[in-house]
Amino acid sequence: IYFSKPSDMDGRVICMGLLFLIVMELIKTVGEIMRMEAEKTKAISENEAKARFLANMSHEIRTPINAVLGMDKMIIRETTEENIREYAKDIQTAGRSLLSIINDILDMSKIESGKLELVEGEYDLLSIINDCNSMINVKAQEKELKLSVNNNPIIPSRYYGDEIRIKQIIINLMTNAVKYTKEGWISITFSGQNISEDMFMLEISVKDSGIGIKKESISKIFDSFSRSDEKNNRWIEGTGLGLSITKQLVDMMGGTIEVESELGKGSEFKVSIPQKIISSKSIGLYNDKHEKKRPDENESQVLFTAYGKVLVVDDVAMNLKVFKGLLKNTGLTIDTAESGMECLRLMQQNVYDVIFLDHMMPEMDGIETLEKTKTLENNKNIDTPIVMLTANAVVGAKEQYMSLGFADYLTKPIKEDDLRKALLSYISPELIEKKQENK
Repeated sequence: IYFSKPSDMDGRVICMGLLFLIVMELIKTVGEIMRMEAEKTKAISENEAKARFLANMSHEIRTPINAVLGMDKMIIRETTEENIREYAKDIQTAGRSLLSIINDILDMSKIESGKLELVEGEYDLLSIINDCNSMINVKAQEKELKLSVNNNPIIPSRYYGDEIRIKQIIINLMTNAVKYTKEGWISITFSGQNISEDMFMLEISVKDSGIGIKKESISKIFDSFSRSDEKNNRWIEGTGLGLSITKQLVDMMGGTIEVESELGKGSEFKVSIPQKIISSKSIGLYNDKHEKKRPDENESQVLFTAYGKVLVVDDVAMNLKVFKGLLKNTGLTIDTAESGMECLRLMQQNVYDVIFLDHMMPEMDGIETLEKTKTLENNKNIDTPIVMLTANAVVGAKEQYMSLGFADYLTKPIKEDDLRKALLSYISPELIEKKQENK
């Protein structure tokens, strides 16, 4: 129409049409942006809700496990009947397996929500090797598997990195090897090479003579909740999260993980992680320095008699009973409180060497209670160290609690040796008489 009968009016019409199209496109774009913002806000809200759920789930599940494992520990210690002791040891094993599954689920959820962070510091590689060997050697012995630990003796001994997560990677791979090996052997080798003057590529190889992996399944083994050849491996316990978590942790550290496997002939997992060198001193041969032995469930690493006074605060009566039972033979005077208000009242009446304070309590939680102690009248424990005692085991929790003014942090289920070591750290040395120290 414009070219057949051009006029000023036609030009105006076309300009108005173009302007209309531009306005409509702008309206559409603004609508898309608003929709995306709404989805972003919803996602943030859902992640926050997920984080709260994780913390609550950690607390709600770990609290009864704390009671089960704690009371069971007392049965092991006090029973004189061998068959009862064996039953109790089975309960310990099952309880720790349940706790491991819970930890896997929490770790995977934290990774997916971006809440998992690396906490780096100096560590000794020989200590990691020894700890991992001690833990897995027990499981290997139960299945009559030969476990060998090897290392290049000239690699550096001290590094800077996340010791806990590196240990978790190694234990996940070794546990996986034990699970999928019915008979034969498992070997782990530590080696590596210098990347630069102060950086080292730590290489860890875990090899087994187990059932192996189908070639078509290798690409799927790092998927969450996945297990190779599910039909034939239904007898394997666990969540199927171990390798997925391991892959995520290795990626976070800037490393790589590879797998070589043949069905019926075993598997080999190779992990390479760059680490900063703290000491270039050679590590030496592990087998020359450490004797492999199965730890005795009945031994405590730190045994002592103390003349101090302790307050423990927890709204669950069973947890208080477990706490007192774990310290039954120490000679300590232990007061208990089931609420924050009762804790404050006792702090006005007595002087304590250390106070253990639970986090999630009704009416007044542990953090609120700590804040109240700072302004509490007639507080006889203004300088007494207060240790957070909680089932909240999410990453960064310790740093958060200590930044609020807590002296230390212990997670539930309470480990007897961790509890005793904490007491030795905060009770005056003149009040303590060490009886024995076993390892």
